[in-house]
Amino acid sequence: VAIVAFPITVIMMTQAQHEEAIRGILKHLQGVPIEDDMSTLKFRMCMAKANNASLHGKIKTMEAIETVTRSQEKRAHMKM
Repeated sequence: VAIVAFPITVIMMTQAQHEEAIRGILKHLQGVPIEDDMSTLKFRMCMAKANNASLHGKIKTMEAIETVTRSQEKRAHMKM
């Protein structure tokens, strides 16, 4: 009977330690501001998309300027 009681006591102590560790981890995770982090990431994504759209617009403008410049250079060359 004593042989059986010892392993059960060890198992119960180990289980109690694991439960305590899990409670500690859960308490720590509950303190992590996940929602704030998600909001920050969403804001950064929106800013990156806006920046990307702005850069895309600038590239299109530069391409249009290059097209007009090339056209004017061709006309000037033809008049010579």
